[in-house]
Amino acid sequence: MPRNMAGTGVNGLALRALIIMGWIAATWIHPLTGEEAGNSAKSAGPESILIELDGSASSDPDGDQIRYSWKQVGGPKVTLSSSTSPKPYFRTTSPGRYLFELVVSDNKNKSRPALVEVLVERENLRPEARVVEEIQIEAGERVMVDGSRSRDADGDELSYHWRQLGGPPLYLQTEMLGAKGLSLRPAKAGIYELELVVSDGRLLSPPARCRLVVKPRNELPVARATAVGHAVLARSIEVHKAGPADAMPVARIDAQEFARVGGEVTLDGRASFTPRKTALRYYWKQRSGPFVREFDRKQDALLVFTPPEEGSYVFELVVSDGENDSSAVSHTLRATELDERPIAAIKAPSHALVGAIVKLDGSGSMDKEGGKLEYDWRQTGGPRITKYMMTDPRGNSVPSFQPAM
Repeated sequence: MPRNMAGTGVNGLALRALIIMGWIAATWIHPLTGEEAGNSAKSAGPESILIELDGSASSDPDGDQIRYSWKQVGGPKVTLSSSTSPKPYFRTTSPGRYLFELVVSDNKNKSRPALVEVLVERENLRPEARVVEEIQIEAGERVMVDGSRSRDADGDELSYHWRQLGGPPLYLQTEMLGAKGLSLRPAKAGIYELELVVSDGRLLSPPARCRLVVKPRNELPVARATAVGHAVLARSIEVHKAGPADAMPVARIDAQEFARVGGEVTLDGRASFTPRKTALRYYWKQRSGPFVREFDRKQDALLVFTPPEEGSYVFELVVSDGENDSSAVSHTLRATELDERPIAAIKAPSHALVGAIVKLDGSGSMDKEGGKLEYDWRQTGGPRITKYMMTDPRGNSVPSFQPAM
């Protein structure tokens, strides 16, 4: 009775032969070269592969000559070079599972069918990790190191693997190391080296590295007067004469310059005016700084919000009298966590009419310890004011004066 022997060979594109029953060799053959390759180029195509099925190890115990009978019983349709050869081959350009059956005979008896399954797969390409090569920020500023632009040419789903290579420790949490991006807020200045590797489940990408340059924080300058622990923040006041009746409306912002993180802040636009003596409409906008998610009634004269984190917040106000819009004016608010030193803050109009009473409000100043504050007022510029309307320049938080010119 004939019997079948088998073996497998794999080369080039991913290929494996799974023997279902019996023994048959399925052998990978390189794309042909020379005259045969030239003759088959038109039909085979540039990515076609040649696979040989080898049944030559089949034999007959009586030593009789055997005959071969091949046929395809499954998979994408292909044409064998011969159905009676011990080593037929076929060409294909399509991935898939190909199933063939071999029966050998000695003119009297036939063998049981032997099956061979050939799995043709396209080569799995290595994924690519992508990050921005260098990012520059200030200490304490939040930044996103984004790896979501990483890609896999085969369209496979990617997993992400981050690690820190250098710089002050960031103490990355385990759940952060597998995210598409890292949300960081480095507290110390320095150069941080980060690395990202992505995987498609079978292959790892080459590492992609990001250099995070963190500069020292640019703190606002603080003016100090006489006694340690007291800061004087100079603020100029522009004095002008009333304009003609047909003048444009003028926007004004009256607000504190410093605030605590999480504390309520009010931006006051009620000093805005129009010579037309008509009602004004107020249009507030945040220009820069940490994003303030919600405003309280953005078209009111008073804008109320809570700073969510430390930083400089810049807001803009435009007012309209129904016919004309004013030029935009801006106000910068510095939100900080409390430190050990008192913080001086002046709330005052930036413009006033000649002869009008101007109030300088320092009541927004603060002390972490909750101690009683003393106020030390002095004029640092502009036409000299000879008379302040206050009882004690060191104990009064709201002095006032009248500009003479």
